[in-house]
Amino acid sequence: MKNKVIYKKIIVMITLAMMLFNTSSSSVFATVALAEGLLGTETTENTGPGEVKEETETNTVDEISEETESNNLEENVSEEDIEEGAAASPTGKNLPDVKLHAENAKVDQATAKTLLTEEDLRTVNKATGTINGTATEPIVEITTTSWDAIKAGTVGVYGVTYKVISQEDHYVSSAPVGITVVEDGSVISGTTHVYAEDATIDQSEAKTVLTYADLERVNKATGSFYGPSAGTVNIDIESADFDAIQAGPEGSYEVTYSLGAGTTADDHVEKKVKINVVKDGSVISPDGKNAVYAEDATVDQATAKTLLTDGDLRTVNQVKGTSNGTATEPKVTIATTDRNAIKAGKEGSYEVTYTLGTASGNDYAEKKVKINVVIDGSVISPDGKNVVYAEDATVDQATAKTLLTDAALRT
Repeated sequence: MKNKVIYKKIIVMITLAMMLFNTSSSSVFATVALAEGLLGTETTENTGPGEVKEETETNTVDEISEETESNNLEENVSEEDIEEGAAASPTGKNLPDVKLHAENAKVDQATAKTLLTEEDLRTVNKATGTINGTATEPIVEITTTSWDAIKAGTVGVYGVTYKVISQEDHYVSSAPVGITVVEDGSVISGTTHVYAEDATIDQSEAKTVLTYADLERVNKATGSFYGPSAGTVNIDIESADFDAIQAGPEGSYEVTYSLGAGTTADDHVEKKVKINVVKDGSVISPDGKNAVYAEDATVDQATAKTLLTDGDLRTVNQVKGTSNGTATEPKVTIATTDRNAIKAGKEGSYEVTYTLGTASGNDYAEKKVKINVVIDGSVISPDGKNVVYAEDATVDQATAKTLLTDAALRT
């Protein structure tokens, strides 16, 4: 009996040890069988006739083995972990139903400067997420350098990663997307954009616009389907207008730049701009929107006395102003003393300034010219640059004999 007790203890210890190391039940039973073979299953002298201890002891081991395996399974998987029809993970748990959506975005510089919070970024990338059907805000990952550049409105492409994390299951879903910042004034549809500017050029430059590449250069036209501005865009201009630009007459001409073969906003983006040709000698603002033309003028005293208004001054200085191709009267600036002197017909040279736009702004165009008042009876050249005045003279014989040089005659 003593041997059997020892045998039972050994078998139980072996079984429990193998359970701890996740040993399969078949291996456990093989080990038990080996132990039985080594120790034997004979009964002792105290065993009575008809008793079958081997069967009882074997059943005891089976019961322990089954109970241990059942407890081990219950520790790993509970009833709550397995739903009907759900696929279990390798650990026995269900993978969470995680959904994450985010899109590439393209914005102009003004919009980029408004992306100040993570929610702003989620909104522009249309980032949304759910875990098992419940909405959850995706986590935003972006470098400080990239975000600072976006907020500054710096043209470029910046990477953003959105993540949805199920903490319980340590399950991560991520979506790397981009925010592309393009020039203000771009026409944007989805991730496609076209950029072009109105342009004002003088007649001499207009005569150098000979190809479509020249048109793109003048209008600073560009665009792309995905990233920042790059590559060539489609160009549409009337042949008559293209010819007129090259001929150089003053005028305003429309050019259309586009991307996409379709005609709807979803697959076609276009921007219409102008090329405005102004007279040689015009001053054009840095942004190409405004232009001012004026000439020096020479008038006699009688004419000067009629220059009473700003309109009169513009007329005498042959002033022309355009704002994006539309005729616009420039502002007149002249010192009060000079204005009064002109009205009085006083001989002299007086400065007048004609302007469009805001002083020191990119739209500012300024032209300074003169009004020269000369004595009545002067002959003035058509361009107003040359003037000759002379009077009849009567001299006696003695004086006449002294007029020996051109200078003496002028005098």
